Amino acid sequence: MNFDYNSARLMAQSMRIAWKIGDEKRDAGLQDRPDVESVRNIVYGPYGLFNALDIFYPKDRDKTADLPVIVNIHGGGWQYGDKELYRFYNQSLASRGFAVIGFNYRLAPDDAWPANLIDVNRVMTWLSANAPAFHLDTDRLFILGDSAGGQMAFWYTVLLTSPAYRALYEKAFPLKASSADTHRETLPFTIGAYKMSGVPADMLDIIPEANMLPDDQYRFTVPADKLHIRACALNCGIYDMVAALNSGKDVAFTNALGEFPLLSPEHKAVTSSLIDSWSHVTAAFPPAYILSATHDFLRPMAQPLCDYLHEKGVTAECHIWGREEDEYMCHVFHVNQKLQEAAEANDAECAFFRKYLN
Repeated sequence: MNFDYNSARLMAQSMRIAWKIGDEKRDAGLQDRPDVESVRNIVYGPYGLFNALDIFYPKDRDKTADLPVIVNIHGGGWQYGDKELYRFYNQSLASRGFAVIGFNYRLAPDDAWPANLIDVNRVMTWLSANAPAFHLDTDRLFILGDSAGGQMAFWYTVLLTSPAYRALYEKAFPLKASSADTHRETLPFTIGAYKMSGVPADMLDIIPEANMLPDDQYRFTVPADKLHIRACALNCGIYDMVAALNSGKDVAFTNALGEFPLLSPEHKAVTSSLIDSWSHVTAAFPPAYILSATHDFLRPMAQPLCDYLHEKGVTAECHIWGREEDEYMCHVFHVNQKLQEAAEANDAECAFFRKYLN
């Protein structure tokens, strides 16, 4: 395993430029849905717009009732993407009868591992503290993600359902020697700094106190007792991260980890234990809808995950969408709101979720 920050940053910049062009072409001409409304840019942690989330609701709903909630973790190779690129996709999910949370998290290599994991937990901590005020039913929680977000969705679902895995995080944090401390470009805000920047006081009052701790003081406590995950959707992802780390072939993941695993054998051991969600899957893992496509470069990851979950006694379905002759049926096709197949796939995932509402 090798890591060079300057090379990693150049790779990330190239990735961001190329993928941004493709995503803008994908979304060109799309408009916000009139049947969905939203609360935008809610601050959930100390890292500015990197720690902001949106909530989308179906407009035609009982506004006194709590809705089942989908938390969507965006993809982008751990180094690209934001909630705006998933705005239309999140709106489409909300139109199917769910409250949907989309959020930004910090990106490697400028904010290397475990910054993204901490940010995901900050979102879940914010949700557990503020659900009633935003009519979010944390007893009916669904998690989904695609690509790198699929990895994080799988990882966090294991955290919610494995006490042994949570204990590893509680024991390991705070991580004092993180590669994020070496190259971090995103500096933490204090509540005072947020006030000076014009963030409304009522939005600051609802940030959990633990969420405002910078990474080197952050204690990784998962609010598992306040979140009841009913099912998950794992889309076009990669899941066995220890295998990815040991192979050294996934350069994006290696760059996302940064220098931390290289500091010492002990640091590598800590990294391996904390990313090893695969080994901590139990029968408590919720029902899973696993999606890929005929021309998804991560298609080989889908069926093995499904088979592994079955071995653990977990309900799981694997769906490979598209015909072999349809080359446009590729990685994260389901985000493309112009594709009929995407609409059908998203209908199927939401129908899968509805089976577990009660």
